[in-house]
Amino acid sequence: MWVVRIAEELKGKQGRELTQILKNRERLLMGFKKDSKKAQSFDTVQPGEYEVFIEKAMADRSKAKGTPNISLRLKIRDDIDQSHAKQIIFHNVYLTPNTEGMVHGFLAAIDIDEGYEFEYDFVEDEFFQLADEIAKLVKGKATRVKTKIDTYNGNERGVVSSFKTSEVGGELEITDEGGDKPLDISDDDLPF
Repeated sequence: MWVVRIAEELKGKQGRELTQILKNRERLLMGFKKDSKKAQSFDTVQPGEYEVFIEKAMADRSKAKGTPNISLRLKIRDDIDQSHAKQIIFHNVYLTPNTEGMVHGFLAAIDIDEGYEFEYDFVEDEFFQLADEIAKLVKGKATRVKTKIDTYNGNERGVVSSFKTSEVGGELEITDEGGDKPLDISDDDLPF
């Protein structure tokens, strides 16, 4: 692939990183074969309680009104015996004056220390800043969720109805999230 050849000509660590990324992508696209043994179930998460890790958390805004929220990606734990292990549940925690009680309940369920003081600037967009700070704090934390079935656009899906304190505890080690950081490549690194 010509892009891989150009990347191989780049100098230093960035060239090696880009080359590896492109080779992995090429390998995936060229050599992907169906393997039923690796298939995961994507059944609807049934109503119940599940131990989860907060795999990803980020400050976001609702599309309709721009309401600040914490967008969560919850992974049902597979290190304990429970149904739907490894499945993902998406959930948003909204930050408005009317949802303050729910935000406190969420923080309590994740076992954030009582009296923890969030340090954000009170500027025009303080709720978004608060969402960002909370998102950084909760990544990797264990919690327990109660789910229910919700119908959206004619499709059933398992959604979070409440958060509870984890009965198992633990924390998920968060590493670089799939190369989200951009490579710093200057013009001097390029062969053309």
